[in-house]
Order: sequence, then C-alpha cells, then structure tokens
Amino acid sequence: MASDSIAWMKRRAERAEPFFLNYWAWSVHGPWDSKPDLVAKYAQKAEALGYGFLPTYGAMVEVLDDNVGRLTDALDDMGILEKTITVFTSDNGANEHSEVAGLFVASNHPLRGGKASAYEGGAKVPLSFTWPGVIPDSTVTSVLFQITDFVPTILELISVDFARLPVEMVHVSGRPASSVADLRLDGFSHRDVLLGITETGPRTAVYQYAPIFMNNDNIAGVPFSSIIVGDMKLIRLFAPDSLGTDRFELYDLSTDTGEAFDLLLEDERAHWETVGNMNATLGDWLEQRGALIPGSSPRYWA
Repeated sequence: MASDSIAWMKRRAERAEPFFLNYWAWSVHGPWDSKPDLVAKYAQKAEALGYGFLPTYGAMVEVLDDNVGRLTDALDDMGILEKTITVFTSDNGANEHSEVAGLFVASNHPLRGGKASAYEGGAKVPLSFTWPGVIPDSTVTSVLFQITDFVPTILELISVDFARLPVEMVHVSGRPASSVADLRLDGFSHRDVLLGITETGPRTAVYQYAPIFMNNDNIAGVPFSSIIVGDMKLIRLFAPDSLGTDRFELYDLSTDTGEAFDLLLEDERAHWETVGNMNATLGDWLEQRGALIPGSSPRYWA
C-alpha cells in the first residue's frame, strides 16, 4: 500500500497536479500478523519486560511507523514536502477484547477501555497536523477536536470555500447532493489553532453515539452516547436494564484520566445539576441530527 501510494503521488507530482491521498493502513488492525523477524523482536521485548499482551501488535506498529516514514521521505524527495499538509490519526483506540493464543491484543493504559467502548481508551486517539513552514513545529494543544472537524479545517487551511464547491464533488450517503447550499458541515475549522493565531478552539463539546449492542469491553455491551465539555465527561447508557431507564456515569478527566471514579456513585445529588445541563446539550445534539434513541429490548433481556 505504501509503495503504491508513493508511485501514485509521484505521477501527480511529475504533472504538478494537486492531490489528496487517504492512506488507510491495515496495520494495526486484525488479522494479527506481521513480519516474522519483527514478531520475534517484540516477543523478546515482551518477555524481558513481562508484558502480557500480543507482541505481534508491536511488530505491526513498527511496520506502520516505517511506512509513514517512507511516505514522508517520498514527499521530501519529490520536493513537495513544504507544499503538503500531512495528518496522522486513528479512527479508534486499540482493540482490548480480542484474544490470540491466550493473550489480549493490546492495552490503552492508562486509559480505560478500547475500541467500541464508551470510555476514553476507545475514543481518544493520536492526532497531528504537519505543514512545514506554515504550522509551527512541536506545538501541543488541548483543544477539543472531533473527526467531523477534518473537512472544515483542511478546506480553510487551503483556502477553499465549502459553499463554492461544485455540487458534483459533494456526496451524501454515496449519492450526489442536490445543492451544496443545502448542506451543513457538522465540524468546526481549527485553522487558527493550528497556525498559532489563537489558543482557544471553536468546539465547546465532543460527542459519541453508539446505538447498538456490542459484545466487548463496553459497559454491559449496551447502546450509549456521551459528551465531553471541558474536563467533564458524561456517559448516557440507553435502557441498560430490563426497566428501560437510562443510566448515567460522570467523570472528571482532569483528575481521573482512566475513568475509574464515577462521581455519581460518590454523591449523585451534588452533581445532578451538571448531569442535567450536559444531558440537555447532548439531547439537543442528538435531536438536531435525527439520532434514534434506543429503548429497552425485551428480547435482549429475555
């Protein structure tokens, strides 16, 4: 994939054509396999450290790292590195529920949970933007960013007005839109944060919405939604028991990164106003997007 991507970029660079490359690396996703020499290398490391997770995963991470380096080196060799915005991220946290030969695949420690979980181990992922000479090097920010922010951020960085895009370039659910003017982007542009113009991000909250039952490390596998405002995170479990009543969990991420202490278990009444305000914001967000709210499933609890 990396070799094909490099060849594709070179063809366009030779014709001086602007391009967008979306490189979805299969590492570090199942099936769990990698180069035998690297697997042996990480098996030795795991044994020496007493690391009780799948060493093959470490080998897969190294392969991913090498190929990201190859892509970046290729941009440099083509002389277009300083003209290219490079974004690195993941779509979810590491898998913590699959087992191979009696070993869980990976750990997101100190974060709780993993892929498909309501907790930060499932949703908090690495993110970096690189644009040599434009985005300041080694800048770190704690502003809230969500995946829907990529489109408006990148469009504004390259000075493209979404409303002026040709309608044939915009698709909704795989079909061309009737009019760009009728569409609304869910995300926010973080251009000014990336350029160092401001330290305050445009987003006031980030959300999750998972309306399905899952047999993994999620809380009881039940549907959930969540909202983070500042340092506070509210998880709303949709009808998590046979009574059909939603249940909440509240965490202060500034002091409890691993979400080990549900504030509502300590003193529910002391935080009920916070829960009410955050749930109202979450409810508005769900309603505005036409989200279906799961109810109790008699067949599930039978």
